[in-house]
Amino acid sequence: MRSLPMRLIGQTLLLLSLVELPATATQVWIGSGRITAGIGQGGLVGLKLATDQERIQEGGDVKSLHGPRLDGKIQAGMVQSPLGLWQFKQCEQDLCVILNRADPKQTIVYRLHRKNRGSAE
Repeated sequence: MRSLPMRLIGQTLLLLSLVELPATATQVWIGSGRITAGIGQGGLVGLKLATDQERIQEGGDVKSLHGPRLDGKIQAGMVQSPLGLWQFKQCEQDLCVILNRADPKQTIVYRLHRKNRGSAE
């Protein structure tokens, strides 16, 4: 069995190593979008995104949790994916997203709101 001083040193070192871990501020955005052009025009579709920062910013990661597939880094406010071109813009407290799909040709305009921390899915 370890002595008390050795145990305290071990616990202190463990806690110090945890302090060095990078902090993440994952944010979840949810909402719906309207198909404004192309197949299904006028229809509503849902989207749920996770970002690695509190606000959308250059170089930030974004990934879809529900809806059209997206997993990329934001460059100049956009992400090019196999599905099409995604454009991101902060709209007051909300997040505005435009997806210009290539196949099928379609434009979807989303307005997402920040999911409250600790709320049920």
